[in-house]
Amino acid sequence: MARSLSFALFLLMSSAALAGVQDDIVPSHGHDIWDAAAGFPGGYVYSITQTADGYLWIGTSKGLLRYDGLTFVSIRASESSAGFPVLGLVTDSADQLWAADDHTHLFRYSAGRLEGPLPDNGRHQFVAAPINKSSDGWLLFVSTVQGLIEYERGTARVLLDPSNIPNWPTAVAQTADGTFWIGTIETGLFRLDVRRGAREIQHVAGLERAKINCLLPIGPSTLLIGTDKGLLTLHNGHLIQNANSELGNLEILALASGRKGDVWIGTDGHLFKVHAKDIHADGRINSLDHLAVHGTVTSSF
Repeated sequence: MARSLSFALFLLMSSAALAGVQDDIVPSHGHDIWDAAAGFPGGYVYSITQTADGYLWIGTSKGLLRYDGLTFVSIRASESSAGFPVLGLVTDSADQLWAADDHTHLFRYSAGRLEGPLPDNGRHQFVAAPINKSSDGWLLFVSTVQGLIEYERGTARVLLDPSNIPNWPTAVAQTADGTFWIGTIETGLFRLDVRRGAREIQHVAGLERAKINCLLPIGPSTLLIGTDKGLLTLHNGHLIQNANSELGNLEILALASGRKGDVWIGTDGHLFKVHAKDIHADGRINSLDHLAVHGTVTSSF
């Protein structure tokens, strides 16, 4: 690589740029805008991750991009293949880069290209399949046609049969206590605890009609829940409908945690930072720092 990126907080909006920094954020690093003038090829940004070699990987509507700090390189599945939307990206505990497309296919990155799609049950739909990392850092994948699957060192383990997956999953996560969580587009949030042997999925009371956009585990048994009507939190099974009054009824579209336990919250026109010291054990938030942006924050890393 021409330039190593040892650390980055990277944000891309569907249209454009940072408007400025309010006085309540004192940046310790500069802000760069990667647009057409900087070589970014355009398209909607769906996901971002980083591998141990320092490369940033960006999943977009035009395909997978690799960024070395200077140049964006398009990564294809083969020399002759056309680019396809990459909706999800995860780097697992073994530093394996995974990508998911818009037909619930999974790919692995190796030797300069995407390998795959991986063998599965052969059932696919033209729909997004949320991916994330399990509490142990392995790839977690959910789909109504393939089920809830964990890929540990590349080996698939089906945690829940597809017949039991709620319709239109939008987000998946696992808290440190071992509980799996699945958010949906119109029927709220579901929990699955595989430690007890049974594979029964349960609806979370109080969220039966909520649209879940994103999930972020914090602490051993606390889950931040991004919805169309603000940020909620679930702690030891107890639902708190408003994690912070300032977020109100904002549409929460992106959640990410920093290395020191900070939390970043993306919305339409806003980016919020929460310092670890301002987050209660139950997920309630004392105060927010605010960065104004033009456009919608669709992904953060």
